[in-house]
Amino acid sequence: FGMIYLGQQDNRLPWSPPDLVRREEVSKYPTDFAPISRNNLELLTKRGEQLTQIIVDRYLSQLGD
Repeated sequence: FGMIYLGQQDNRLPWSPPDLVRREEVSKYPTDFAPISRNNLELLTKRGEQLTQIIVDRYLSQLGD
């Protein structure tokens, strides 16, 4: 089981890529269903992908076997 969420504390990650989208960059994004800018969409999706990769690599690596 891996819990991946955008609000993850960066200092609690097992490792961080040099280009990690920091929590502070996305934590105040509203959840009001308003149109999303391209920049915010890229930040949110990149952080989600990065966190997923970090958690899967560290805690779920056996899934690749």
